[in-house]
Parts: sequence; structure tokens; C-alpha cells
Amino acid sequence: MNGVQLSSTGIDFRPDSRRVIVRPFISPDPARVAHIISRALSLTEAETEAQLDEVRADFIGRHIDIDSMWLLHFERVKSQVPDGPPLSEIRRLFLGALFSGEYALESAALFNPSIVPHPDQGNLGKGDLRFIMSLRATGEGHISSIEFRTGVIRRDNSIQMEKTTPFVILPGSEPHLSQGDVFPQTERDGP
Repeated sequence: MNGVQLSSTGIDFRPDSRRVIVRPFISPDPARVAHIISRALSLTEAETEAQLDEVRADFIGRHIDIDSMWLLHFERVKSQVPDGPPLSEIRRLFLGALFSGEYALESAALFNPSIVPHPDQGNLGKGDLRFIMSLRATGEGHISSIEFRTGVIRRDNSIQMEKTTPFVILPGSEPHLSQGDVFPQTERDGP
């Protein structure tokens, strides 16, 4: 061996069951979905708003823009809403909330880290390298997800991780980028 010396970074990745996503929670039984919709639509507008306020109060501290997620989930069941006058936004939000569930995507484990250079290498000291780290996250029901973190390897080889947010955001689609656009060439100065 060449006498490679290893030392601990002191960085420890621990699962956090408080970090949750909102995902659709829709029964595969159309009769059950229709029953839930019927019960929700039997409420008055004021009762619906009061119920929505209660649900929102429970979810709001754990999610950014929860209303957008609920409206997306409403879109998945709106074909089962009986014909009638258009639903108010409050009713659409409430129905979307009824068909939503939280999922703690990293409640069991975080492992298999892998890093690549970050495309943004600006505002760094000479010899520093910003990176993106992927981690395999295992949550409830042992479903695996991929999470991303960022950090900087300093010129002295110390590692600084950026603090994670308590809010988890699901990925979106981006236009096709070439590998050169995503991972530009970086040059790291030696110690």
C-alpha cells in the first residue's frame, strides 16, 4: 500500500422522520373515492372552509405551498366529482387534501453517498470545490428515494455541508441539458 491516511470528517448523516413529502393517497376503489367526494360535498361552504383551515394548520409547518399539492391531487380525482356548478377553490383544496398523505422519505436510513462537482463554482476560495451529493433515503415501507445535498471541499480538504431545510421538495422536469451544461469542467488547485 501507499500509506494512504484516512481521518474522520465528523460529518454524520442521520435519518429524520420529520422531513416529509405530500403525495397522492387515493383508493384504487372508485366507489370509495366517490363516497369520500360525496361526503365532502355535503358540507356547506363555511363547514368546508373550517375543515380546510384545520387541515392546513396541521400541514402548513411541514410544507411549502401545500395548496399547490392539494390542487394537483384534486385534479387526479376531479373526473369523479358529480356534474354541477363549478367548485370553489376552497372545495377543490379540501378535496385535494382528503386525497393526500404525508410520507417520511428518510425515516429509516440515509446511505450510499456519492458526490459530483456542482455546476456553480462561483464565490469560492481558491482551491475550494462545491459539490452535489446524492444519498439513498429509505422511508416508511422501505421505499427508496434519492435525496440531494450540497457542500464544499475546502482547499485544506475539510468538508463543509450546507444545512438541510426541514422542507422536502419533489423534483420537477427540466429541459434536456447536455452533460457539459450540467457538469462544467472544474480545476482544483492542490494544497
